[in-house]
Amino acid sequence: MASDGGIQWIAADTGKEFPSAQILMEMMTELIKDKAACDEIRAAAICYDARTVPPGGAVKIDVISFNLECLLGESISVFLPYEKRENGEIRYGEMFAAEKTRQFFSNSSTAD
Repeated sequence: MASDGGIQWIAADTGKEFPSAQILMEMMTELIKDKAACDEIRAAAICYDARTVPPGGAVKIDVISFNLECLLGESISVFLPYEKRENGEIRYGEMFAAEKTRQFFSNSSTAD
């Protein structure tokens, strides 16, 4: 979210047809950090497909993952489990969340 409250969309591109997901995540994180350092944004999120072990689980499952962070200090990862069935139908599970270490905004950032 821009400093004025508007929504900004960003994307990463390496120029390769099938780039590494890790490289794309690193590129997006650096771009967001640059925007935060210049006070261009007050909140940011990265959404991506991932696999993780849910609370109380023992094996990794497919999830849509959202890393959310704001200027005031809140930082959370939210996970939406999903399963693609043989007939192509997508079945969603119950969301869960966890606090995460800040990545986008420096610890010295404050709201005016």
